[in-house]
Amino acid sequence: MKTILVPTDFSSPALWAIEVAGVIARKTNAQVVLLHIIENDSSESFNAEAEVGRESELWEDRIFVNKLIARRKEQLSEVAATLSDIHV
Repeated sequence: MKTILVPTDFSSPALWAIEVAGVIARKTNAQVVLLHIIENDSSESFNAEAEVGRESELWEDRIFVNKLIARRKEQLSEVAATLSDIHV
């Protein structure tokens, strides 16, 4: 085993899975790759009332998604740093 792919949503069970993957990686000399997915909204996206969003709403959504991406990158970096602290 050379690479362990660990998808995460940053929940408690996902963080536990990352820790377990880190232990396995140390024992097998493997690399851990973390994966987090953020769905990209589109102009065809519907809101909760099943209405197509207006252009101003779409712009606000894009700003929100960009901030979300930046935060998730920070979280991935923080979690990746904890992998180096795992001892077997």
